[in-house]
Amino acid sequence: MLNKRIGQYAGKEVILECSITAIPNNYASWLFKGEAILTSDRHTINIYEDDKYSVRLSMRIKSLKTEDFGKYTCVAENHLGKAEESISLYELHRPCDMMAVQTCMMPVARINPGNVKVMCQVYETMEECIKPYRTSCKGQLISLASLEDMYNSMCKSKCDMVELSKCMEPMIKLDGNSMLQICKKFAELKTCIGSYWNDCKESTEIQSVSMMLDSYDTLCPENKESEEEICTKLYRPNFNTSASVLPGDRMTASSTRHVDGCALACNEDDNCLGFNYHDRGTCELFYQNYLTTEKDGVDFYERQCYTDDSKDIIKSTHVAKMKISIPITANMGPKSELLIYYVREDDETVAATLEFSVENCFDNKVEMKFDQDTVYPGNEVNVNLKAAPGSLCSVGVVDKSINLLAGNHQITPDQIFGRFKEPNVYTSYWQDDKKYCDEKTHYDENLYQVDMFNYNDRSYESDSVDAIQAFRKMNLVVFTDLTLQTRSCKLQIHRPVYFYNRVRRPMMRKGNKKVTTTEIMYKTTQSSLESGPDDSSEGKTTEVRSQFPETWLWELHLVGDDGEMNVKSTIPHTITEWVGNSLCTNLDVGVGVSSVTGITAFQPFFLSFTLPYSAIRGEIVPILVSIFNYMSECLVMQVALPTSKEFEKEGGANRVYTRCVCPGETRTIKYHVIPYTLGKIKILATAESIPDDGTCGNNSVSVDGTGANDAVQRELLIEAEGIEKEYTATSYICPEGAEVTESMLLPLPSTDLVEDSARGYINIIGDIMGPALSNLKDLLQMPYGCGEQNMASFSPNIFALQYLGNTNQLLPKIEDEAKGYMRIGYQRQLKYRHDDGSYSAFGGTGSGSIWLTSFVVKCLGQSRPYISIDADDLNKSITWFRRQQLENGCFPKIGYTHSYYLKGGFSDRSNEASLTAFVLIAMLEAGIPSSDPSVIKAVRCLDVQDIPDTYTMAIMAYAYTLYDLRHLRRQQVIKMLDERATVKDGMKYWSRTEKKEDAKKKQKWYYTAVSAEVEMTAYALLAHVTGEQQNAATNARPMVMWLTKQRNPRGGFSSTQDTIVALQALARYATLVYQGGVNVSIEMMEKNKKNPDRTTTFNIDDDNTLVLQSERISLLPSTLDAKVSGVGCAMVQANVKYNVYETPTSPTFDMKVSVYRAKDHANQCSRRTLSICVKFTGPGGVSNMAIVDVKMVTGWVPVKDSLKKLMVEKSDPTYIGVEKYEIDGSYVHIYFDQLDSTRKCFLVDVEQNIELSAPKPAQVKVYDYYETDFTLIVNYKIKTTCGTKEELPYISAEQYYNGILVDLPVDEIVQVRVPPRLEGSGLFRPVSRQTCPMCYKSMDTTSKIFKSMVCGSKKIYKVQTGRRGKYSLKVYANVRTKKKEVVKQFVKKDYNSDCTCDLMRGQKGKVLVFSERDTLDTKTRTLTINGSSKIVKVSKALEKAVWRLVRKKRCR
Repeated sequence: MLNKRIGQYAGKEVILECSITAIPNNYASWLFKGEAILTSDRHTINIYEDDKYSVRLSMRIKSLKTEDFGKYTCVAENHLGKAEESISLYELHRPCDMMAVQTCMMPVARINPGNVKVMCQVYETMEECIKPYRTSCKGQLISLASLEDMYNSMCKSKCDMVELSKCMEPMIKLDGNSMLQICKKFAELKTCIGSYWNDCKESTEIQSVSMMLDSYDTLCPENKESEEEICTKLYRPNFNTSASVLPGDRMTASSTRHVDGCALACNEDDNCLGFNYHDRGTCELFYQNYLTTEKDGVDFYERQCYTDDSKDIIKSTHVAKMKISIPITANMGPKSELLIYYVREDDETVAATLEFSVENCFDNKVEMKFDQDTVYPGNEVNVNLKAAPGSLCSVGVVDKSINLLAGNHQITPDQIFGRFKEPNVYTSYWQDDKKYCDEKTHYDENLYQVDMFNYNDRSYESDSVDAIQAFRKMNLVVFTDLTLQTRSCKLQIHRPVYFYNRVRRPMMRKGNKKVTTTEIMYKTTQSSLESGPDDSSEGKTTEVRSQFPETWLWELHLVGDDGEMNVKSTIPHTITEWVGNSLCTNLDVGVGVSSVTGITAFQPFFLSFTLPYSAIRGEIVPILVSIFNYMSECLVMQVALPTSKEFEKEGGANRVYTRCVCPGETRTIKYHVIPYTLGKIKILATAESIPDDGTCGNNSVSVDGTGANDAVQRELLIEAEGIEKEYTATSYICPEGAEVTESMLLPLPSTDLVEDSARGYINIIGDIMGPALSNLKDLLQMPYGCGEQNMASFSPNIFALQYLGNTNQLLPKIEDEAKGYMRIGYQRQLKYRHDDGSYSAFGGTGSGSIWLTSFVVKCLGQSRPYISIDADDLNKSITWFRRQQLENGCFPKIGYTHSYYLKGGFSDRSNEASLTAFVLIAMLEAGIPSSDPSVIKAVRCLDVQDIPDTYTMAIMAYAYTLYDLRHLRRQQVIKMLDERATVKDGMKYWSRTEKKEDAKKKQKWYYTAVSAEVEMTAYALLAHVTGEQQNAATNARPMVMWLTKQRNPRGGFSSTQDTIVALQALARYATLVYQGGVNVSIEMMEKNKKNPDRTTTFNIDDDNTLVLQSERISLLPSTLDAKVSGVGCAMVQANVKYNVYETPTSPTFDMKVSVYRAKDHANQCSRRTLSICVKFTGPGGVSNMAIVDVKMVTGWVPVKDSLKKLMVEKSDPTYIGVEKYEIDGSYVHIYFDQLDSTRKCFLVDVEQNIELSAPKPAQVKVYDYYETDFTLIVNYKIKTTCGTKEELPYISAEQYYNGILVDLPVDEIVQVRVPPRLEGSGLFRPVSRQTCPMCYKSMDTTSKIFKSMVCGSKKIYKVQTGRRGKYSLKVYANVRTKKKEVVKQFVKKDYNSDCTCDLMRGQKGKVLVFSERDTLDTKTRTLTINGSSKIVKVSKALEKAVWRLVRKKRCR
């Protein structure tokens, strides 16, 4: 724990962290009051991995409550032991702020005292609001005593007046009700208030109805019922008290006696209810004239009987039984249902269902286990695998710690059977049930009058079930003429009540005031009313542990005929538990999954050390070597870090440390090394147990453990200082039987070169597609984080398979690798798909990009011969961009477009020609025939288009070539294109400007063409080699020679689209010229003034044509002479990398990088905040997709939570265009959809996980993804303060002057850094008591605090800040008055210069100064700003909100 005590205010949030180091990996949790804390709405628990064996268990608690304060315990345990540490969270109390307290109390003054429920709720809210100020404002809150007494007497009483009012609600209207109905309502009222009688009997509300309640026994005697009353109760209405009963309605009485009684019942007016009596207790209503009311000429009768068929059920006394045997199989799990039914003689169907559980099991019984539970690292283990004979089994075993951090991704039997749970299928039978019950109850719409104030809706209920329910439960659809539905139906009428101001409500009295019951919304339904080490190891040499993979086994095995096999493997050197299982498939018995099993690699004594991800050459890198002892006695250990040629150590080359390590303890030794070799260096640490030499004092030292040893070797990536530069020199040489010599100059800059940073390689391959085929996974050294970039890594696999298949060079290994990448890319691409079939760069909602959708369709259409593509999904995408086609056949720009030229150049004009040509190419290459109407319309669009630039000309040339080689416009475009070509040194290419060569090209050692020029030349090449054209190979070769010189060392080009188009063109050219029979010899001679010449010979034949041969260049700068002879062609490539100190500038971007103490952790020395501000200053004012790459300073890592805050919705006011972020090793890639001339600023928090005393600067790079010349790099550095006096937390001037720290507990000692210029003035008794204002850069104008600020201020001055000179402020006006009071005066400020309000210094700006008194002295021209002032940055929304409160008198 970093801090044993942490203080925080109630209502705020706090983060508690616990650092855990354990071997093997542990299970950790937070406890509070003895109970484990789980993730909830207020508690968020995260695990952050610091290294292999160290994690941080972090818990965030939101909206702290009083009960949250106390002691929290972090508990970590593994199978070897348990450890725990506690931290105390105590409550801080805010200084007394009566303005805030008054804001909390304002809602109390506005409520109606008669509304008890609302008053209680408001008081509880107020109590929670002022709770933080209870202690500090104790003396000022005496006036609340009377209000508290009222709250206790009214709100904490057991008498619930709200529920009491609900009981009285039915008594609102009694007029027009029969006596029977009135008695019924009184009975319900008496029952309802019965539970409140004892608590509320003294209240005036109960007393006000006591007389009516007393009359209940007189008017409605419960024990004196006539036959008519009995009949009414027996046959009471089941849906509405005002509805007609029609002659012929059938009903069933519970007994013959009741039927007779009802049939004879008559009143004095001879209004009788007549019944005809039938057998089996059924009677028929034949006469009724019992008129109760008349409305709008329609007679309403009081229905006093209802149909209830359920009482006519005759239960049989005989039950037949039989047994049915059902064979249980594995595929019936985990649950199955049985449906059984029979048909009676009267065609009624009787049915029932039974659900039963089946044990989870597979027909293919798979079992996987290790022959041991625990082994020493590096030992051989045996894995026993059992499955059905002939099964193909996958075996996966990974480090358990990685498994836990990665989440629930393990395929287990439970996960498999979880897919077969009851399907989430919901079918509504509401309409069917309604139709059935309407027919059964003879429902007539005309009997229910609907007026403008009432709306009737109906539903049905039933107390019984019938056969249809069983079939529905099985999700079956039944077609039959049998009787499946026989259940009864009870009608429910729903009547929402609409209230308005003049609604009649009973009046009640409380004291001398009239109080009305609470208005509520209700529906008139019945339901709503109810609702140890081996000795033989001595003398052995120490085995170095160097294999630390995260995945151990990831293999496929075929089980033999005996259904069992053993797999032998060497367990890695990691001290951990390995877990995994096996999944097997078989054509006969299907799939089977074994349960998860594990094996532990462990030794009772071992060491480990912690390294950063990478370091800069020359940095002093700390190496933490930790020794673990799990033996029963202490060990005396000698630890050493052997010397190496790759680094040197501080403090002596051969320093050996001796430490005593007792059982369960860990000892850590820190070494400091200075690496001076670039690349990956190996660091070895050794430890050996020696005999007792007194180091352990009186502790017992193990004799048996003497001689135990361990050694661990890890790799550390060392990078050069400065900024890395790279260039590639490439030649495609075809000797054609004669010897050909070409020279390559490999220079280095004479200034700013980082010493010994230059390195280079010679790469030789016998195929023009060879570099790409050797590196299909990583053709570009660029991030792949959006939909277009994913397709850029997908499409080269298509061209490779097409080329190798057409030339009969396709090998199974290459085919499997390429198809594997394509399947992964296809699944990944679906993340960027929209519901309408379109695609966009980052996915999401809405519609996508017509350019990207066409690109995806093109790639997926071409990949159908190699992998499975969903045809319906592809057709949906095609249909989408077809719908976007205009009437003239052109395609408009919709959504994201990658290229300036497809957008219309650097201007704002639309370039329909180039985009339409691109979509036309996509349709034709996806397999859409040229006779398709959309294709024909697109060609017609191109036929009438002007050709504004070379890019449009090149892409149109290829589009016409795909459509029809003989098309007249194609010949014209090809001719114009050739006229614009640049032909030089046997090469042919096209530039995006008419300027053949500019100064920028001359400044570079090797000029690499920009993406657009590569793309244009590639389109031109495709236009010359597609289809059957005469002299195609001869005409294309100069273009190929130029394109090969632009390649990067990975086989691609500078960006994505140029790589895709160029590789497609080169693949088509290679297919055209391929002949086989290659036999080429290349003699490479290195010439350097300081070293003698060195010669290396390479040979290429048919067997190694696709094999990349590489050799390191011994010394740079140098000159390479390549002598090539033989038959065939060879690609010769020299790749040179070096570093420079100079930070390049760019006219296209402006960027500023600043480093601050962490915004949310200002007093934590291991946290920093990077503030990055960037804007685009290049042509057109708007960039393409831009990426900001943030390289981490050595020992620092990004805080993921700060990166997540950048991802907000576009509708969010804080959105600045960040679409995605990725963490890649020591880099963070931040994607912007585009950048413009508006400065975009964002914050990235970083955290120090390894302390370097003097880390070297790192870089932040911003660049246009498609115009890589548009690049800017800025250095930044972070100073290590942990362990120095700068680690002490800052205290602000506000805290200093206001004495915030005085409220700390007496027993707590706090060290802080006194603000500048205040040192020696005394921390808790400052000389000056001038306080500091509160500053807000923004404020929620809808909050109570804002209203309190406005209404509690006497003056609100609008002020301009940042002026120079004596009068540094300009006061415009006082806006607190209803009519703005104009001031317009330059004034000086009376303000403590030690205060940290950024709004009062720096650049010019406008603020509002809220003051509780008049702080402007016009005579001395002085504005006083102190602790009673509040300063807010001006915005239109702020001024408007102030105006509403002040001028509309809302402060009252």
